[in-house]
Amino acid sequence: MLETIARLAMVRIATRSRESHEHQGKCTPYVQRVLAKALVDKPFKDGANKCVVRRSVKGYFDSRLNGQTHRVHLEKRTCSCRKFDITGIPCKHAYGVMLKLKVDPSDYVCEWFRTAK
Repeated sequence: MLETIARLAMVRIATRSRESHEHQGKCTPYVQRVLAKALVDKPFKDGANKCVVRRSVKGYFDSRLNGQTHRVHLEKRTCSCRKFDITGIPCKHAYGVMLKLKVDPSDYVCEWFRTAK
């Protein structure tokens, strides 16, 4: 039974390794799907577009949406709503800042979601 489990694990690892080496994008396929879904998801996109963004000090931005202000720091990949911190994928507040700065959201995805890792 242990030999069978080891053989199945080896096959799975080899398959995943092959898939990862064939992938050419900047981020993993999972993150690419999440970002693509966020761009077509009406509440997310509308929320990001409606964010009122103001530059603050030391690289921080204030992103105001629906009467709530969140502090976003793109280089540190943080937002006071904590979604960006926890998932490593930009939240709508951070995405609103990215829209204003006209930068690519995939550049600010956590390094563990990068194809190179």
